[in-house]
Amino acid sequence: MKHGKKESEETKANYKIIWIHGIAAAFGGDFIVVLLLTIALSLIVNIHITFLIGLLFGIGSWLSQSLIVALVYKGVIKVIKKDFSIMIRAGRFSLLFLGIFMILLGIFSLMSSTQ
Repeated sequence: MKHGKKESEETKANYKIIWIHGIAAAFGGDFIVVLLLTIALSLIVNIHITFLIGLLFGIGSWLSQSLIVALVYKGVIKVIKKDFSIMIRAGRFSLLFLGIFMILLGIFSLMSSTQ
């Protein structure tokens, strides 16, 4: 009898793993792009304004990824019509942390280049 009950229950995804993977992917990809872009442009622009590369890329990345995630979640919720509040919250937090990290990286670069 217990076996039949388990089969009828819906299997739920482990959102903690999805959230951790999303943060790792976002930080890894964006950090490498900003690092390479800063190295490439540091030969062209004044060393004291290279912080703008990280700052502007962080703000742009944060806004664009937030828009894409919002549109995807909106479409997923309309199609599947289930409660995705945990997934939505995890996505928002990961984008928030990513944006804050990239912006702080740019500010840190500004502070260290002016000394």
